[in-house]
Formats: sequence, C-alpha cells, structure tokens
Amino acid sequence: AGELKILCKEYGLKVSGKKAELQQRLRGHFQLMASSGSGSDSVIDDYKSMTVQDLRDACKARSIETKGKKKNDLIKDLRDDDSFAREISAEIMKNPQKDSSATYRTISELLEEAVDTGENDALK
Repeated sequence: AGELKILCKEYGLKVSGKKAELQQRLRGHFQLMASSGSGSDSVIDDYKSMTVQDLRDACKARSIETKGKKKNDLIKDLRDDDSFAREISAEIMKNPQKDSSATYRTISELLEEAVDTGENDALK
C-alpha cells in the first residue's frame, strides 16, 4: 500500500484509503489519461481535495520546492510539472528513435554527469 500511496502522490491523487481504493483511484487516473490523450489540457487532477501536507509530499517526490508556498501555489506547481511531463512525453512519442541512447540512460549515468559538470551543488 505504501507504493500505491507514493504513486498517488506523484500523480496528484488523494492518498488516503484502503489498498483497493488506491488501486481504483490510480486505474481511473490512467484510464482518463489514456482516453483523453497524453497531451490534452483537459486532464483532471485531484489536487484541490488533497491536504497541504499531501501536496507538499507530492511536490517533494518531484523535487519541487515547497518552502513558504500556500496550497494554491503548490497546486499550480504540480499542474505545471504535469503539463511539462505531458509535453516531454508527447515529444518522445513523436520522435521515438531520435536520440534513443539519451532516452535510455540510467539514473547513475545521469548522476555521474551532473557531478562531473557541477550542475548541482548538492552532488559535489
């Protein structure tokens, strides 16, 4: 159930409830995404019904800064991140073979590159 809650947070869905409820919530979300198309602006989220703490947790799971932000700011940041993720997915779907080596790089390779280039002070 812990993994389901993490997924719910990542997709901006309510995290409370039993395992079956979380599974149904995620199924509904993925079915909605599939039926509306991944690039659609009509994607429905559950952010407004989430608590501020759940919103903060969802932001932290996506490495979005939360300090000093109110509920509406957190919701906006999550929606912006969702929109960006849909744009990236749509671009990858348009050109699946275009730099496939970069698409399949491992996390450790990306971390090594970030350390080598000094992109992130926390990795030094």
